[in-house]
Amino acid sequence: MSYEPRVLVQRVEMRKASALTLAAHGLASLVLVPSYAVAAAAIGTPGMRFHLEAVSAAIRLVTHGTGLVAQAGRLALYPMDSTRYFEFDWIWSRLQRLGSVKNYLDVSSPRLLPLSYVRRSNVERAWFVNPDARDLETTRQWADALSLTSRCGFTDVAIESNGPRYCATASGLGSHVSMWPGPPLIQNRITAGSATRGLNDCAAWAR
Repeated sequence: MSYEPRVLVQRVEMRKASALTLAAHGLASLVLVPSYAVAAAAIGTPGMRFHLEAVSAAIRLVTHGTGLVAQAGRLALYPMDSTRYFEFDWIWSRLQRLGSVKNYLDVSSPRLLPLSYVRRSNVERAWFVNPDARDLETTRQWADALSLTSRCGFTDVAIESNGPRYCATASGLGSHVSMWPGPPLIQNRITAGSATRGLNDCAAWAR
């Protein structure tokens, strides 16, 4: 008797959502998000401050120009994946614990977190490193809408290629929220004992 394996999981190809589906999801978000956000804040769910940050940033994106309206809508209605609330809360507490600094370096983190930190802190100069040039350009547009451009620098050059420059420039504080492990230079900084890390893909360090 031949063996026929059972199909336990059937993969379904992802289909592009129709305009009606997107409209229904958007309407549901408008109706449900405020009440769920209040309930989450009431029970002390980590990272809820970033939902307010997302709404605040979305308003600034809308007022900055029509080219950012679509991004603003997504940011206000779908600010981040659920796990990001916990990750952002963890990294934010570490950034606050490491104290006030003049220079800040972020390596390929979701832009809402580092831009919120620059916006709410006394950082004088922030460097954003992201090898994805298109994604970095979006970060630049957000920084412009949030009136942070004069305090920020942007580069798509890999941090490994210009590590000494960034270490010297951002000698105060750095963050990396992405797939772990991060770039070798980040791993070295963490191995040296100058960093705190957690949740498998987050790191913050002070020099």
